[in-house]
Amino acid sequence: MTAEFRSRVSKSFLKKKIEKWHLIKKKAYHNTELLLKNYRNILRQLDCEVDTIAAELDVPLKDIDALLSRVDAAIGMDDRRIERRLERLSKTRKLLDRVNEVLTVLKEKPGNGDLLYQIISLSYISRSEMRQCEIIDQLNKAIRKTAKESHRCYSGFDCS
Repeated sequence: MTAEFRSRVSKSFLKKKIEKWHLIKKKAYHNTELLLKNYRNILRQLDCEVDTIAAELDVPLKDIDALLSRVDAAIGMDDRRIERRLERLSKTRKLLDRVNEVLTVLKEKPGNGDLLYQIISLSYISRSEMRQCEIIDQLNKAIRKTAKESHRCYSGFDCS
């Protein structure tokens, strides 16, 4: 093998790897966007599924201990249907928890982290859907509040 041949093979190999990485990155972005767009629906379905399981087991959702003991009893009697549903609920809950953890980290990001958090929260996470103009109004209020607080702090009045 000549050095030129190895160089061409290396460049070709690297180019393919880089293209594959960009494709994965692009797909991850779209999956994240899709997850955020469906966050409210997933949360509602999660709530409904818990209510449904509680109704099927004839236990009010308010009595969590009774519900959990009924679930344990159902699983003990090899009720695979309940067990699979609980596994799905657990996976979904873990996914939503992970999204919330990432948003908490984003909120603490120095600079514009809080603003980015507000945008994502108002656009995708809050329980009620908002129109763009409502989101912009909320963001403007938050920005004005932050500006007032930082002005007060820099002016030496109240930094707490």
